[in-house]
Amino acid sequence: MGFKLLPEVFWGAGSLKQLADVLRNIKAEYVLVVTDQGIVKAGIADKVISVAKEVCSRTEIFDQIESDPKDTTVVACAAKYKNDRPDAIVAVGGGSCMDFGKAVNVLLYNDGTIQDYKNQWDAIPNLTGTLVTIPTTAGTGSELTDFAVISDTSTQQKVNLIGKSVVATQAIVDPELTVGLPAGITAATGMDALTHAIESYACKTPNDLSDMLSLKAVSLIYNNLKTCVVDDPTNIEARSAVMMGSMLAGCSFANALLGLVHGIAHPLGAVWHVPHGVANAFGLPYVLEYEIPSEGERIINVGRAMGLTKEDLQPEDVITAIKELMKEIHIPMMSEYGVKEEDLDRLADLAMQEMGYICNPVQPSKEELVEILKKMYVRA
Repeated sequence: MGFKLLPEVFWGAGSLKQLADVLRNIKAEYVLVVTDQGIVKAGIADKVISVAKEVCSRTEIFDQIESDPKDTTVVACAAKYKNDRPDAIVAVGGGSCMDFGKAVNVLLYNDGTIQDYKNQWDAIPNLTGTLVTIPTTAGTGSELTDFAVISDTSTQQKVNLIGKSVVATQAIVDPELTVGLPAGITAATGMDALTHAIESYACKTPNDLSDMLSLKAVSLIYNNLKTCVVDDPTNIEARSAVMMGSMLAGCSFANALLGLVHGIAHPLGAVWHVPHGVANAFGLPYVLEYEIPSEGERIINVGRAMGLTKEDLQPEDVITAIKELMKEIHIPMMSEYGVKEEDLDRLADLAMQEMGYICNPVQPSKEELVEILKKMYVRA
């Protein structure tokens, strides 16, 4: 059994200041910060640049990253810096920003295109430069994984860059950066992390190490997410717990892979522009319902990790508890994003082309998948 242990991690409240040590250790003089406008407006980008300037004589910022980053934007950024390559890239933000930083790093050190390398394991020939990931949400786990998800504008599909040339060299995981996030983003990214934890446990290719990480992640996220969203959003202990859970879930799914929930979420994001965590929340309980015949015992184990104490716990009880959490943290409906019931047939076709569908423990037929989507749509 192989198990990938990914970047060097600097963890804990206030750990952002350790960026200076990271840059000093590699003798960086020139750093490129990649981020989005939300992170700039929140003042977080300035904090990162301020720390980088303690070491580097030159700092540049690229702050035009979209939600679900487009291949065209990745190419534009890489082209801008190809002949003026920084000593390090610092990707700060949510999963979109970190995946963008990974993809730019790949193109700076390789001559191919995203399409040349998409959805292939270790197809990227050259190792890449220093990449520091700094998550500002507790959700994607992208700071640790060897995946980068990019939107292919020519096909309206999300594609994956995968392998050792994709993974960051260092990750700085500071829960203080998540304080002040809007409740909706905290909820969506938390459900993304919970989906990673559950899917990497009830999946086709789990292993003993990923199982331990997944169940610990489930416990940390499920038992603290409502506090972060509703009860006490500034509670740093709860935010630290969810962020640690997100990180552990990322390490787990980097080794055990994911499944149909993500297979559905990717086209929801690429075509209908549903935020990734929200799209995962839509699908999680209903895919688990479909999987009860094959994954029932594992779903019960997930419930135990959540802290459910019913003596004769059943998979249906676990799924009900997940639905209740979604209600408590105000996950919206699919229709609120412009998805129509007549779109579900097309969504099924797109989901069946996804890696998540292929990697799922059980592959539903087209008809079965449409029925799952109908339940998602009305939240039955």
